Amino acid sequence: MSNNAYWLGGLLALLLVIGLWLRQREGRIKLPPSVPITESIEHLVLDLSPLEVELGEVTFVQFSSTFCQPCRATRLLIEDVAKHERGVAHIEINAEDDLALTRRLNVLTTPTTIILDSRGIEVARATGAPKRSDLLRIIEQIRES
Repeated sequence: MSNNAYWLGGLLALLLVIGLWLRQREGRIKLPPSVPITESIEHLVLDLSPLEVELGEVTFVQFSSTFCQPCRATRLLIEDVAKHERGVAHIEINAEDDLALTRRLNVLTTPTTIILDSRGIEVARATGAPKRSDLLRIIEQIRES
């Protein structure tokens, strides 16, 4: 085999490993770094005032785009969870229509779901389609805190 074939095979193997790693991470809920209790939380509250929305005990803020298939599945999942869990609100934002908010909240891909507590503080974030069990676990954690 020529050197080019070995190089191409190594490149394909590397791309396969990167693809598998990215796929494994998608939909995983990430928790932000914890904040010391003595620190003011005002700077942590998400400013959603331009949207004129009411927060629930737990609020899922989903950023979607028009032609995003996982966004539709995520919307249906979160709507179903909100329907069956008391105090859970769902807000869907078209990332293309509100680029300023999308950039300010560092949303880089759709779907991205930011999970807020009743004070409007981000407690978790999921990029990609989250799993129902993860959403229910986060709801329970927020209720216990």
